Amino acid sequence: MKIVPLRCYVEQQDGYWQAGCIDLDIFADGSTCEDAKAALHDALESFFQTLNTLPVKDQRRLLRRKSPLSVRIEYALKHFYYYVLRQGGGRGRQDFISDGTCLA
Repeated sequence: MKIVPLRCYVEQQDGYWQAGCIDLDIFADGSTCEDAKAALHDALESFFQTLNTLPVKDQRRLLRRKSPLSVRIEYALKHFYYYVLRQGGGRGRQDFISDGTCLA
């Protein structure tokens, strides 16, 4: 079995937390960062359990499903922002967290 890392994130939006896996286009939300992460974990677990019951052709199709390009670009920009600022004296992580992103 091949293990592939998934790109996921959690961020605060308008008073709630949203967690997403951009590689599988699966999203969940919660009232706290931990709630959103747990909800995403549950959604991913359910996705993979269901996936195992499908024919191989359908499994491949669903595993190739990606989030919309706009979501992937936004993720890439935030990821870039975090790492560029983090390299600049460590301020970046705090700045990124204060922007509403939970990095745990």
